[in-house]
Amino acid sequence: MTGWGWVNILTGLMLAVVALAVFLNPVRARAATIVAACLAVTVSFLWMPYYPPGSIVLIALDVVAIWGVTTWNIARESA
Repeated sequence: MTGWGWVNILTGLMLAVVALAVFLNPVRARAATIVAACLAVTVSFLWMPYYPPGSIVLIALDVVAIWGVTTWNIARESA
C-alpha cells in the first residue's frame, strides 16, 4: 500500500506540472496533457480494488480533461 501511495503522489505531481504547462502554453502542452491524463486513468484503474468510489471519480475527471483538451479550438477564442 505504501508503494501505491507514492505512485499516486508522483502521478498527482506530474498532473500538476502539466496543468501549469497548459496555463503557460496551451497549444504545446496538449499532447503532454493527454499522455499524463491517460497515465492517471491507468493508475486510478489499478487503484480501484482499494478505493472504488475515488477511483471512479478520478477516472471520470481524467476523461473530461482529455475530452476538453482534445476538443479545444484556439480559433474560437480569438474571434
